[in-house]
Amino acid sequence: MRINGDTIQAVYDDRQLDLFKLLGDVTVTRFSHVEFDNAAGVWMARRPSGEIICKAVTRDDCLAIEKHIAEEEVHNATGLL
Repeated sequence: MRINGDTIQAVYDDRQLDLFKLLGDVTVTRFSHVEFDNAAGVWMARRPSGEIICKAVTRDDCLAIEKHIAEEEVHNATGLL
């Protein structure tokens, strides 16, 4: 979680929805799309721009890698995305 003025940036988690609601209005922006790539035979996470951010054999692994990358970007951000 990163705080910048009146804005909090975090990776969304349903388990923290009550906390997010206590903090104010919640706006969710999609970080990536996770889909199976039939040609490659793997799960891929792609940014809305089309950039591939990770690949994995299982969907669960792809989601875990995607979440880790998103959390690292939030943690390392110098400004809001």
